[in-house]
Amino acid sequence: MTVEEVGTGWKLTYKVVSPDAPGSPVSTVLTLLDGKDVPVLVNGKPSGQTMGMRRIDSRHTVTVLKFEGKKTGISKAELSPNGKELKVESDYYAVSNTSGLVRKQIQYWDR
Repeated sequence: MTVEEVGTGWKLTYKVVSPDAPGSPVSTVLTLLDGKDVPVLVNGKPSGQTMGMRRIDSRHTVTVLKFEGKKTGISKAELSPNGKELKVESDYYAVSNTSGLVRKQIQYWDR
């Protein structure tokens, strides 16, 4: 994943490598960090997913994840004080039932 500062926001570019994602598609998100939904592009095309990312402070963000307008999860990210590690804790919900937690996930990204 790369994070680039663009104006007052960020451009996130990342690959998800897994058996379910052959060919490692590239996802891109351009956010102003204001909590408003922005499209998630996969290989440059709309995916039906959006992210509403809000900056809490210089090291924390909260993101609401949606698919075709329905909330599918919430992620909380924390950047380490040295700026080299990012911890992302996510709660995911079934698209058809946002009241029931389906799974939790913790990701660690490092430079």
